[in-house]
Formats: sequence, structure tokens, C-alpha cells
Amino acid sequence: MSQVSPLEARKVLVAEDNPALAAVMRFHLERAALQVEVARDGQEAWERLQEGTFALLITDQQMPHLSGCEICRRMRQDPRLAAVPVLMVTAKRLELESSRIQEELGVREVLPKPFSVLELMEAVYNGLGSATGTGGRP
Repeated sequence: MSQVSPLEARKVLVAEDNPALAAVMRFHLERAALQVEVARDGQEAWERLQEGTFALLITDQQMPHLSGCEICRRMRQDPRLAAVPVLMVTAKRLELESSRIQEELGVREVLPKPFSVLELMEAVYNGLGSATGTGGRP
């Protein structure tokens, strides 16, 4: 991954097509002093990833235009994005093989919906820690 500024090291992209859930995630991430951008579907998320520098992607698995899995596949093939940690959230907990997704797509953690704020933030801190080489906490 290329050198990132301290501000970019705290920048998170949330890809979630449910506006209420996206707003809740944004609220809690910003309370943790993170810079947050929200994409409302998979295509918008992919475009933002191409345009910006993010320390972490939190993506819904099932979204319009591009799934979270397809975004991960594309990221892992792009040298600029390959090392960006990804957290995946999903309502398809029973239908999704989390360990396979983590292994094949390089996803750090799969969070089944509904998840608690504590579960989300612990996963975010772990993901940011892997991106920066620190504990990830503010």
C-alpha cells in the first residue's frame, strides 16, 4: 500500500444500501474520530475506491449494482487497493460461508446483521490496526 497521510489513515468507506444502517454506522464511526464516506450501492463504492484513499472498507454483502463480494474481488486484483482491509456485513448469515469469504476474498471479518455497535467498533479497530500497524484506536 502506498504511503498515506495521518488523516487518510483514519478514512473509512461505508458501502451500505440501507440508509438507516449507513447513518448509524457513520454516527458511531465519526464519534470515534474517523473520517467517513458513505456509498449507497456497490458501483458507487467501487468508484469512490478508485478516486480516493481509504484505510478501511465496510461493505454490505448484498447491494445493488455490485455485491460486496465483487468489490472485494476487484480490490484484490488492483495493486493500489489490494492491501485495504475489508469488513463485510450481511443479513445472509446462514447462507454465507464466512470462512470461505474471508479466505478467498481477503475479508478481515464478516459481521452478521443485526450486530451491536460494540461488535462493529471492535472489528473497525482491528481492521484499522492491520492497515496502520497500530491498534487502530484513536
